[in-house]
Amino acid sequence: MVVPRIKFPQLAQPTRTFFTLTKSPVRQLSFKMSSPEPAAKRLSKIADALSKKFSTSGSASSDGPVLSHVVQPTQPSVLHRKQFTGRTFILNRPKAYNALDLSMIRNIVPQLQAWDQSDLCKVITIKSSHPKAFCAGGDVKIAAQKGKDRDPSAVSFFTEEYKLNHMIGTLNTPFVALIDGITMGGGVGLSVHAPFRVATEKTKLAMPETSIGLFPDVGASFFLSRLDGELGAYLGLTGHLLEGREVMYAGFATHYVPSERLPALEDRLNELDSSEHDVVNQAIEEFCAEPDYKPSSLDAYRPAIDRCFAHSSVKDIIAALREETEEKEWAQNTIKVLEASSPTSLIVTLEHLRRGRQLNFAQCLQMEHNLVQHFLNNHDFPEGVESKLVLKGSRPPQWQPASLAEADEKLIIRKYFESAEGPSLTFEGSASKGDFMKYPYSHFTLPTEEDVKDYLTHSSISLRPTVDELLNHFMVTRDHKVGIKTQLISIIQRCCEVDYSNKNEVFWNKKN
Repeated sequence: MVVPRIKFPQLAQPTRTFFTLTKSPVRQLSFKMSSPEPAAKRLSKIADALSKKFSTSGSASSDGPVLSHVVQPTQPSVLHRKQFTGRTFILNRPKAYNALDLSMIRNIVPQLQAWDQSDLCKVITIKSSHPKAFCAGGDVKIAAQKGKDRDPSAVSFFTEEYKLNHMIGTLNTPFVALIDGITMGGGVGLSVHAPFRVATEKTKLAMPETSIGLFPDVGASFFLSRLDGELGAYLGLTGHLLEGREVMYAGFATHYVPSERLPALEDRLNELDSSEHDVVNQAIEEFCAEPDYKPSSLDAYRPAIDRCFAHSSVKDIIAALREETEEKEWAQNTIKVLEASSPTSLIVTLEHLRRGRQLNFAQCLQMEHNLVQHFLNNHDFPEGVESKLVLKGSRPPQWQPASLAEADEKLIIRKYFESAEGPSLTFEGSASKGDFMKYPYSHFTLPTEEDVKDYLTHSSISLRPTVDELLNHFMVTRDHKVGIKTQLISIIQRCCEVDYSNKNEVFWNKKN
């Protein structure tokens, strides 16, 4: 079906202060849709690079050259900085691409608590000292080995990591994560629960846990299950890599700022005399890149993703992919990715995303805490880490069960979800903290499918809104946020119908 081009009116832009760092002619960029294959290859290359850098302890590896512009590894793995009213955490484990370990968590937690309670602190920022990575995930080698050895302390890392994730999601002080570079697994947990997540052209984000015999954790059952359509299920099961602007369009980032503007943005944040979230949001918007109206590379596959990943069984998802006719190449590539992953991980991942839709933030982390204790005691997690990170893929992992055909989905779900494997996760402070079903500051992100559906089906609207009215509504309610126009075009094309014979009236037409 040929989708008619939607024409939006020229809108009067609000008065804004933009901080221009350089003056150069704007280059015309070309855009080309790509299949998941190149993204998968890029993710594989990143994983290979990380596996060479990771050490098996909390200290930096001695391999490779020392980066001259990165602080020396004798310094703490997390640095603290104060400037005016701003406070900053700097992840500083460069040789391991800032892979999160227990010492880093224990470094961050008490200082984060102190800053959150300080009247002098107006905004907290977390960033990286590494030029290519924010945080490449949790340092799972030690945890996997301890699990294999049946060491009861293996769960300590995950317990304290999830408590930190919960703390970030329930802070009173505005928290800004500058995810400028590789952001995976535990790095997503350090950022995605914050009210402000700033992506750049260097951001590469993924949740690739199913490929190492684990499952997307750090609150993934909460945030992935609330992405548009079946995007969360697709990203969680396949570990697909998102890059640059599409990190914002998918919902992981709230803003997109070119990396060259980050120093000026940090200075601006450190000068704020208010801890109001709206003030922080406006300050970040001053540095956002002007929209180029380029859609995400996944846009072409979103209808197919929603069709194929809507099922409640991984076997049914693969069957739907085999029957996919409109996006055959994408479907075949996706099947290859799924069949290379741990069958147990796939089954648990899909189930915990489905259950996560009905749980609040704290409950999702508690569910994951129970799940990770099961994984520490199973075969696939240490096997996946050994194959992918220790042996660097020189031999394929030997999963148990070896394939989805051999897996009893009901038995696996009953084992992992209906029995307690160890101590439960509890959180300090008020019992009501973290009991939200939707992030309190989700209005700082781009509009979602649910937002558009609510507006179009609202009972107070007597007439169907036009495309122009839809755009104007979200421009006003989201303070002319950069990227809204591109996001709305994408949502209208896959979820709505437009009556071009009657003033371009738009109505919701998505079935699920």
